[in-house]
Amino acid sequence: MNRAAGRIGGKSGKGNKVCDPNDVVLADYAQWVAEKGYWIGEYSFYGSDGQPNVSPSWPYPYNAYKGFITGNIEGNAYRQRNVFLYPPASTETCDSADPNVIGDGTCGTNGNSLVFFADQEATTCSDNPELAGDVNGPFQSAYGTLNTTTELVGAENSLLYQIFVPGFENPLQSQLTTLTKSPGSEEFDIRTRTAQGFNFATGEQTSASFYRERKVSKQDFYNELSNTIEEYNILECELCFLNGGSGRIPVDGYTPGYDQCVEHLQSSFDL
Repeated sequence: MNRAAGRIGGKSGKGNKVCDPNDVVLADYAQWVAEKGYWIGEYSFYGSDGQPNVSPSWPYPYNAYKGFITGNIEGNAYRQRNVFLYPPASTETCDSADPNVIGDGTCGTNGNSLVFFADQEATTCSDNPELAGDVNGPFQSAYGTLNTTTELVGAENSLLYQIFVPGFENPLQSQLTTLTKSPGSEEFDIRTRTAQGFNFATGEQTSASFYRERKVSKQDFYNELSNTIEEYNILECELCFLNGGSGRIPVDGYTPGYDQCVEHLQSSFDL
């Protein structure tokens, strides 16, 4: 499929002008427009054996947890901010895991939270319409700062996001996002993401995720965020300061609390 056909209004680009990535406008592409706004997700994360993931350093359930995501585009740039909320650990985990809680909470009583960051922009461009709308950017990980790419794919309704470790051909992660419309909706308001994790040295599978997300209003977004924090009984001192992408270390300048959750999520719109 000709990628140029996916541009809103059928924009055809720069003609004979020399290609400049600073001239890329992500708002010309339906997928990027759909990524803007407030998304709430029901999440499941599985290990290489197909069972819910069990982490030796994060003793919270991965079979069913929730995500709150904001996204925004400006010019050639995309920004995403995530807050993931985890329910309290199971009785089995409390009896067997070490550690069985992170922070000041009580195992089996208090859940926990992580934040994530994503910033990408068009750093290259091409007269090839199949490459139009693609972006790259850094990802802070336990392996250091890694390169990421997002490509527009499918019938103007999908994106492919990949993370690579320098010097290796295999990806660390490959994630497909598919956008769909609920009955009666004129915009994409359902988002399904499936991320595959790999051992980048051997190419073997390490994990897979299944994220089911829906687009909501700002008011509904923050109402559900508050309700989920209460449901999971997450302490104020555990909210929104550990970076899930960098080994769950505290984010510089972040102060735990609900206000920090809001500040983190709203920073998508400071782009």
